[in-house]
Amino acid sequence: MAKKGAFGAIEIGASPAPLGQVANMSFNDEYAEIDVTVMGSGNAAVIPGSGSQRIEAQVFYEQADAGQVAFLAALGSDAAATLVVYYPEGKVSGKESITGSYYFLQYNSSQAADGAIEVNLVMTGDGNGVTRGTVA
Repeated sequence: MAKKGAFGAIEIGASPAPLGQVANMSFNDEYAEIDVTVMGSGNAAVIPGSGSQRIEAQVFYEQADAGQVAFLAALGSDAAATLVVYYPEGKVSGKESITGSYYFLQYNSSQAADGAIEVNLVMTGDGNGVTRGTVA
């Protein structure tokens, strides 16, 4: 069944600061492919290798937004912060959640002709994977 993703949400830090004004976001959980093909078998064989996670979110700039303030405070730090991503259906009981530790890598802002300031945020996992669960 198709899922509507209009309600995705992100919380940053141990005392969760919700990231507000989210226009769109993506979550990528990817694993390297390791070739384990045996010579002469005639078929390729692969197994999953190292994994990586990446989150990108586009938000509308809001100077007082607790999540955006937390993001800027952690930007470029060598200390990972906990993120809880309610994706794709939002912080709704019984829906999916993804928890992990992430580094905050990019903060890019731009202003459109209509005056809306948009900020693109990029976060990458700390190498310890994620925990998938459901919202209580």
